[in-house]
Amino acid sequence: MSESKLKPIKIGLKKWFNKFIEKYLNYFSLVFLVITLLLYGLSNNFSIIKKLEFFIYDFLKFELLVESRVSTLTTISVVLIGFYITVMSVFGTSQSKAIVKISRNNLGDKFMNYANRSIVTTFVYFLATIFFDLLNHRVLLYSYTSIFIYMITNFIRFSSVVLAMYKENITEASDIMDQEIKEKKQLLKLLREIKDSNSERNNQDSEEKLKKMIEKTEKEKENAPEIPEK
Repeated sequence: MSESKLKPIKIGLKKWFNKFIEKYLNYFSLVFLVITLLLYGLSNNFSIIKKLEFFIYDFLKFELLVESRVSTLTTISVVLIGFYITVMSVFGTSQSKAIVKISRNNLGDKFMNYANRSIVTTFVYFLATIFFDLLNHRVLLYSYTSIFIYMITNFIRFSSVVLAMYKENITEASDIMDQEIKEKKQLLKLLREIKDSNSERNNQDSEEKLKKMIEKTEKEKENAPEIPEK
């Protein structure tokens, strides 16, 4: 397929991806929590559901959220908090093209909402991890896992926004460089034209001066008294 035919497909996929990231990604944690709580609530009535609920609980408790892995996740949550604060500090003091574009399109509140939600969720997860040993009840474990999923989805969404902003700034840097090169070429062209114009003017002035000198010399010769012959 040619590039012209692929372009609409790429644009459509990009729009779908952005819509998915913005509107639907964060529902994963809620869906997980609702499903696990429903399974837990119905586990005493149906043996198949009870086996499924036990399988999920055992996988989370003894496979996924083991003590060593939880310690690593605690470190990751601290790193993420530092990442969010650093990004907010950088963009908060920046006047880049991406920041200006966000401001002009009134998207500042939405960006701040993403950032605040990511920071708060990560901090809540960090606090929950500190008390992880107390999460012996199934509902608490499912809630903890839901918070973890919510933290990850918020990180993905915030990172996608940051990457888009960096892409905008990189494009801006390229545009600025091209503009500077263009302006330098225009300046050199203007200086060359000024130089040529001055040279032409100087040549014309020199020719006029020479012409006047010749005319003056001829007039002086004509007006000069004749010297009598001896």
